[in-house]
Amino acid sequence: MIAWLIIDNSLWERPSDRQLREEAALYNAVTTLTISIGVLCMYALLFVVTLISALVVIPPDYLTTTLNHPSGFTEFAIVAWLSASMGTIAGALGSGLASEDAVRQAAYSKREQERRQSLRTQDQHSS
Repeated sequence: MIAWLIIDNSLWERPSDRQLREEAALYNAVTTLTISIGVLCMYALLFVVTLISALVVIPPDYLTTTLNHPSGFTEFAIVAWLSASMGTIAGALGSGLASEDAVRQAAYSKREQERRQSLRTQDQHSS
């Protein structure tokens, strides 16, 4: 999901100027770290909410009957893990429907957005 978000929304910087490569490497590392932290936090939150929901909604006897073996907390955790994983994948694919500007606003601060716009303007004038 992390790679999908970065690639699909063009968050990876590829500077044309050699002087900006070191700065771009730093920005790319920070972008990857920021997106990774966000994805991992949302995954953990989704897992916990799904686990609590499964414990509340799914009767243990029903799960035991469905699985044909005794069920416990581990089976509920597996259901939550599977559901959270599928939800995360669906979220990544759904993010492709959002505009790049919306994703950039979520990923970058106002100052960073202004800096990127300034760089784009400079690139267009030099071309």
